[in-house]
Amino acid sequence: MKVLLDLELPRYMAQGLDTLLRRECDAEIASIRDVFPNKHTMQIWPELGRDGWVLLKSDPTFRQVHQKMVALSRYNIRAILFTENIANNPVHQQAAVLLGRWSEITVSLSRYPICVVEGGRRIKISPMPYSVPAQ
Repeated sequence: MKVLLDLELPRYMAQGLDTLLRRECDAEIASIRDVFPNKHTMQIWPELGRDGWVLLKSDPTFRQVHQKMVALSRYNIRAILFTENIANNPVHQQAAVLLGRWSEITVSLSRYPICVVEGGRRIKISPMPYSVPAQ
């Protein structure tokens, strides 16, 4: 699996996760800043879907912006979305959630194109309400 961290997540998080997950889980983790330098996220979405990247977003308002959710679907982009309870935490805690739930997230992404990781006292992994099963 190839996971691309969006602009709101720092480059060092991608580097650390890549080091941890590449050997153990055969996952490639990169920062959007390194793979697509000098481009805004919306400009590269067609390439993300075509090249098989999974987009990791940690934007507490993202699910509320219908236009962006429709664009994910239009370009066949699989995504991991951290909800507000996780997105508002420090980066090391967000990374810990991703690492701790990696197997659940990968199973969810094999069934649904968008995986929502919800926080609080208990972490919940779920597809978007209107997601269709992945092909």
